[in-house]
Amino acid sequence: MGMFDEIEVGRTYLKDLLTKEQEKVLKSHDNMYQTKDLENCMFRYKISHRKLWKDESSFSLLSNGQNEKKKSNWVEEKISRVISFYTNFTYKENDYWYEFQISFVDGKIDTKQLIDYSVRSKAEIEKQEKEWSIIQTYYDAHKNKPLVRLFSFR
Repeated sequence: MGMFDEIEVGRTYLKDLLTKEQEKVLKSHDNMYQTKDLENCMFRYKISHRKLWKDESSFSLLSNGQNEKKKSNWVEEKISRVISFYTNFTYKENDYWYEFQISFVDGKIDTKQLIDYSVRSKAEIEKQEKEWSIIQTYYDAHKNKPLVRLFSFR
C-alpha cells in the first residue's frame, strides 16, 4: 500500500503556468493534489503566502472506528527542495492529468513549472476499456487449463 500526502495549492500559484483552456478545466476541480515528495504519512499541507505549511493537528481513532479531526494547526515548514504534486479528474467526459513541480528555498517558493498535462477523450477511455475486457475474457477462459510442456530433458 502506498501512502501519500495531500497538498492544497491555490490556482493563483499555477495560473501563469497554464493556457486559458487548461486553466478553465482546472477551475472545475478543487485545489487538492497528491504528493509523494514529503513525509508520505497522509499529512495535509498547503501553500499560502508563498510558503509551505503543514497541518500539525493529529487524527485520533475513536472506539467505533470513525476518525475525529481536531482543529487545524498550520505550522510553517522551512524546507529547501523540489516538490511534485499531481491530480487526475474527469471533466465533461474527458480524463485530465495535471502534474506540477515547485521548488522551495527555506520554505518559500523559488520556482514552479508544469511537468505534465494530458487529456484522454471519452472515446479513448472506452477503447482502452474494451481492450482490457478482451484481455480479461481471454485470461478467464484460459486460467484453469493445464500448462503445456514445450520441451523435455532426456
